[in-house]
Amino acid sequence: MLKCQMSDQSRTAKLWLQFMYKVETVRTFIRAERTSNWNLHVIATTRMLNLFAATGHLNYAKCARLYVQMMTELPNSHPWLYSQFSDHGFHSVRRSDRYCAGLLTDLAIEQVLMRSLKSRGGLTHGRGFPANVRLSWINTMHQCASVHPAMT
Repeated sequence: MLKCQMSDQSRTAKLWLQFMYKVETVRTFIRAERTSNWNLHVIATTRMLNLFAATGHLNYAKCARLYVQMMTELPNSHPWLYSQFSDHGFHSVRRSDRYCAGLLTDLAIEQVLMRSLKSRGGLTHGRGFPANVRLSWINTMHQCASVHPAMT
């Protein structure tokens, strides 16, 4: 194979090939999340295990290893959940029906809830609020952020 031959002959080529592999791994993960492709998600997460360990993120490496192990056992342990993830792409959040509109859960939280906290009429816009106002805002936020189907 040409890549193996190039990496054996040149340390620079080896470095660049490793870099391209790592970039492709991250791109694969992003594509899996945006398209809600469950199988690609598991493959990309498996490929990221070495990246976590190599960059010193040992807690991520441990948790991701356990996560991949649990997700590969999902068809046997929880077939209904596996069906929801693999057939319907419910492992990522979608705010629209566009093909490439899948979001990671933490990004969806940032876009919906945190934006509402910091925007006009949100909790942090303006000066201090009394405790009862903050409590009321937090207790009703789930209703404000809920997703409703479009009326036809």
